[in-house]
Amino acid sequence: MSKVLLHCLLTASIIIWKQLTYIQAHKLADGAENLRNGSLTTLYQNLKYTNVVLEQPVFLQGKTNGVQSKNNDYKYRYAYVTPCSDPSVSTMMDTLDGLLAARVFAKSGNSTAAWEIVRGIFSAQGENGFIPKYRYAYSNGTLSSESDWLAGSSYPNYPIFGTPPADYLPADSINAKGSGMLAATPLLSSIVLDIFYLSPQLDQDEDALEDVTFYLYKWHEFLHEKRSGQYNIIHPWESMMQMDSPIWQVVLADVIDLVNQSHYHKDIPQEVKNADDYPGDEVYLAELYLLDCLANVNGGVDDAHLNKVCPFGMVDIGFASILYQADLDLLQISDMLDDMNKRNYLSGSQRDHITSWITQSSDTLGNMWHTSAYIPTYTSLTNSNSSVKVDVPVADNFLPLWRGWDGYVETKSNEDTHVGGFQDVEDGERLDLLSFQMLEGRDSESMHAFGCGSSLMLRSYSCNYDADAANNPSVISPLLNYFVYNGLEVNGALSISHYIRNTTLNILCGLIPNSDKSSVDEDCPASLSFVKRYDAKTGDARISKGDEVCGTTSTVAAAVSYDMLVKDELYSYDPGIPIASVWVAVLIVAELIVAAIIMISCVLLSVNLFRRVRHDDEGQLLKMIKESRFEDRWGMRNDEAGLIYGEEYNAFDISSRAPPTDDLGARTPELLSRSNPSAPPSRGDELSLTADDNPGADEPVSWTEMARTYVDWINPFGGGGREYTGYVRQSEHARIV
Repeated sequence: MSKVLLHCLLTASIIIWKQLTYIQAHKLADGAENLRNGSLTTLYQNLKYTNVVLEQPVFLQGKTNGVQSKNNDYKYRYAYVTPCSDPSVSTMMDTLDGLLAARVFAKSGNSTAAWEIVRGIFSAQGENGFIPKYRYAYSNGTLSSESDWLAGSSYPNYPIFGTPPADYLPADSINAKGSGMLAATPLLSSIVLDIFYLSPQLDQDEDALEDVTFYLYKWHEFLHEKRSGQYNIIHPWESMMQMDSPIWQVVLADVIDLVNQSHYHKDIPQEVKNADDYPGDEVYLAELYLLDCLANVNGGVDDAHLNKVCPFGMVDIGFASILYQADLDLLQISDMLDDMNKRNYLSGSQRDHITSWITQSSDTLGNMWHTSAYIPTYTSLTNSNSSVKVDVPVADNFLPLWRGWDGYVETKSNEDTHVGGFQDVEDGERLDLLSFQMLEGRDSESMHAFGCGSSLMLRSYSCNYDADAANNPSVISPLLNYFVYNGLEVNGALSISHYIRNTTLNILCGLIPNSDKSSVDEDCPASLSFVKRYDAKTGDARISKGDEVCGTTSTVAAAVSYDMLVKDELYSYDPGIPIASVWVAVLIVAELIVAAIIMISCVLLSVNLFRRVRHDDEGQLLKMIKESRFEDRWGMRNDEAGLIYGEEYNAFDISSRAPPTDDLGARTPELLSRSNPSAPPSRGDELSLTADDNPGADEPVSWTEMARTYVDWINPFGGGGREYTGYVRQSEHARIV
């Protein structure tokens, strides 16, 4: 009991300590403080709430093993994060933006907002587990207009995606809209695990983790059953690569031919054409052609063969890398729920499925490595059953470094902070090769050289790749740098990871990258612009024409700047005892009550025993003296006892062993001493055994006097008495003591 009580107190202390870490923010230098405050301000400006009654997803309705929230308040409130602060996008959330913002909110101490964003994402989940890339919500009680693009912006609106098959529709398809069949980046499980680690790990955090786990399982089930094999993305917008990356000109070549042959046309708003990442009419029309094709897909088409209906399917390296780490993190979440003794942890068969998914994702990444680089593949229109390598050296091909693979969880919980699993691939040679390519200059003439003699990292494609600079500018993406930096940091490539981090933070602050004259800590200004893209040669921000508001308040840029600036604490999870905190309090009170009862009982018992011993001591001694087997119990013969207590105890020869008397017949100490040299000397009148102390000379000495003498001179209980050596006499009953 005492061990359990001590553990409970320690758990409470840890919780208090964790809360204090959020109350007391890390002390930063003035410039870094400006960057942190600016990024948080931008993120909170882009955080929106809606009050809508959410329906339970179809795949959970009527099931007892489905997720049941312990806090029904979230059914009437969820959060979402807009791409920027412009009112034109106030009804929209890119799932990737929302997840990155949620992680920052959890790190800065607001895990409640983080969980509300996650619930907002799941509110658009379909029956088959699908989660859309874009999620459209109510704003002031109405959905945005029915046009194909959000008015005044370059972002698409939900009508452009058409009506997907029924199992893709959000559970609340009236109040929430999605992006048709275009799926979100599979980052969700990894960010959910991060949010829990970064939270205070209170009961509400454990409950939130439990609530979303089955939703996560269904999401991964969709990705592995519907997006496995020859492709994992069905449209370029599902990728994290830049929209104007030169890779799209290659992989969409067949679709571009179809557009030209069919004279396909669609009016494109000027706001879209003014966007900094606009890839040109040819590529953009091909992307719209694919959207129209997907919008006409009915429920009878097998999801695993969409590329046979719509002429595109690609194995995207970034998508595969993030999915692999997410599979590992989902398994970690399941283990934690099992450890917490939660009711809704995943079953054994479901855990087996996750293990098989991890193997599948690992094999997918392994098959994409070719000699010196990761190379994506796509299916061609002429032969949808074969895969074609896309040997376009883009920086997104470094994303397999993300998180260090299966070593990430151990990395964040151990003292050794550089144990990422990727550093063990080919004994670290692959990590060294990829790191070298990031620094390799143009003079090497390598197709995978990204250094290009510039202090800026990491440019969007190789400096030796011949691309159309007008439609495919070389840019620096803070988002891509964030993922690569994290992977390099975890795997121990510290020099290059810190270089990428410092470069990214410097250009976000408008400073000269990696200059000795300025630094983020001291020189980052209070007035900041958070831009998604920067020129790879000059480091200047690239902002769309007429889009200054949205272009300078990017959620992605604000989130990654905060995350790279403020270090994570070492990840740890204290499983504690398998009992809710409210029962911990009850247990503590019960233990205190039991302890108090035991203490009072012991005190009362002790007092009672002392009183009883004091009261019965004399009677007990007399009883022992009277006992017939006195000589046997104490090892003393009657002839010896008679010398002390009188002749009445001498059962053998009273006259011969009676002590000497004076003329009057009285026994005196002097005579006793002369007749028995071993007898103790007189101790005074108080303990005298003479007849003068007794009213009747012929009466024996009283039992009380004998008992007192016995205690003082023999004292079998030890202490207080004088040693009695006995009386030596030559008789058949005498013995030496």
